[in-house]
Amino acid sequence: MFTKGLHALDWVVIVASLFGSLYVGAIFARKQKTIGAYFAANRSIPSWAVGMSILATLISSVTFLEDDFELATLSEGPYQLAYTAPVIGDSVTLKVQAVDASGNIGVSDPVVLPLIDDPHATVTGRVVDMMDQPVAGASVEMAGVSDQTDQEGRFTLADLPTLDPEAGYAVSATALFGAQPMKFTTFGADGSLTSRIVMPSLNE
Repeated sequence: MFTKGLHALDWVVIVASLFGSLYVGAIFARKQKTIGAYFAANRSIPSWAVGMSILATLISSVTFLEDDFELATLSEGPYQLAYTAPVIGDSVTLKVQAVDASGNIGVSDPVVLPLIDDPHATVTGRVVDMMDQPVAGASVEMAGVSDQTDQEGRFTLADLPTLDPEAGYAVSATALFGAQPMKFTTFGADGSLTSRIVMPSLNE
């Protein structure tokens, strides 16, 4: 049967804890004569205790912010984030917020990045056959932009999104060899704005 309030044994435990704390404090207070002794314990703290203290204050999470909106929160290192800037606006402000295991929060200084419009690009090139002869009337397409080759096999694809030199690009050409349509795609990874497409023969 449970009753409300504290019993005699409860009070004994509470009083004993208080006097025990005062006794331990009084003993250690006699050994601390300077501020250095108080904060650094005379450099007598064992390494494992220092390690546990550092561990308790390690970063528990890092949050990446864009214009004060959360992009991502990482709880394990390395604290890195691949970021793609928005296509609308004049600038973007980035900040990083870190929280340690005790709940303390730190925020970095804001970094303001100006945004510019995509200048777009123009890709030119030729479509030839295996004999290095121009393929006229071939349909060439890249990133939704298309053109038809002239008598010299040349084409121009204008107003394309800016190319990423590392990601490369792909240009597709489709032409009729007799009554058989042939499509061939060439890939480039050097960021060049010119392309030469060699159409394979029907026998390959």
